[in-house]
Amino acid sequence: MKKYVLTVTLNPAIDQMTISNQEKPILAAGGKGINVSRALTKLRTPTLAVGLLASQSRVQMESLLRKENIVTDFVIVPGNVRVNKTFIHHQTFKAQRVFEEGPRINPKDLKRFEKKFFALVDQATIVVLAGRIAKGVPADIYARLINIAQSKGVNVCLDTSGPALALGFKSRPLLIKPNHQELEELLGKKIRSVAELKKALTRVHARGASLRETSLRETSLRETSPRETSPRETSPQETSPRETSLRETSPQETSLRETSPRETSPRETSPRGASPRGAVCVLVSWGEKGLFFSDGRVIWHAQPPTVKALCGVGCGDASVAGFVAALLRGLSLKDCLRWAAAAGAANTANFIPGEIDADHWRRLRRQIKLKKL
Repeated sequence: MKKYVLTVTLNPAIDQMTISNQEKPILAAGGKGINVSRALTKLRTPTLAVGLLASQSRVQMESLLRKENIVTDFVIVPGNVRVNKTFIHHQTFKAQRVFEEGPRINPKDLKRFEKKFFALVDQATIVVLAGRIAKGVPADIYARLINIAQSKGVNVCLDTSGPALALGFKSRPLLIKPNHQELEELLGKKIRSVAELKKALTRVHARGASLRETSLRETSLRETSPRETSPRETSPQETSPRETSLRETSPQETSLRETSPRETSPRETSPRGASPRGAVCVLVSWGEKGLFFSDGRVIWHAQPPTVKALCGVGCGDASVAGFVAALLRGLSLKDCLRWAAAAGAANTANFIPGEIDADHWRRLRRQIKLKKL
């Protein structure tokens, strides 16, 4: 049975948030994969956070993670965990960030991680590869991990930037989640309007995602869901392979009143004859403009309501968690976007990246406006 969403953070950090009118900074375990696991935990979706963790800051990091009930299985490497410092003005809530590089990873330690990943991915419902890579790690590491996961029938969501995104994209993960600037970097072209974004998304699919292969909508998303559910309505029980096949479930079976997040291996959910490698779908975050989703056939825009924002750091990570949590529950594409947009918006009401108040998220979810472009 599948057990967890496997999140990968190859360069974890201690996030230090300093508010201008407060003496003591807020500390939290960080790195994009960890932020995704934090949000998934709030959404009651089982998750295991893995990656490379420097030994000299290990005790502090593990203590911070335990306080939040985030389950981990890191490979320990020499060096210090980097510290990401965020300075936030208490009136304008404008943030300035300073990033450290983190430890240099040697090939032997990276090989140990790949071996651990190979073993753990067997129990994964889906894999989320997120964040920048550490020094000494080759840019194709995410592409290699995608290939490993896909060889075992496990879908992958990729949320990174630069060469790691460009190379990982070529391995056709199920979903990539760049922000607006990262998409510009991937395509080498400025995107100034929604019209230009639509053209950019078309270019993404033309570059690497064959529409003859499985799209996200075909693998596990319906245009309408029988009933949208919240984490409160979902029990932690595991589902059987029969429950994970959307082609064989009735509306009553997919109500999710008594089922856990679904397993989503392409082997179980792809249409007959489709490649086990899902065609790339794209989820783009663009600040206050909201989220944009494309599977190469249709483009959707999800606009959250205006929220009094304390800090925008981690909104993309929360959105990934919301989308994945809904996806694993077998919800429709529209509901996946609602969950994602609401999670990103709820994150802005907190200083800690990936932090979500579940009640606030539920209220926001009902206010998301969806539009087909």
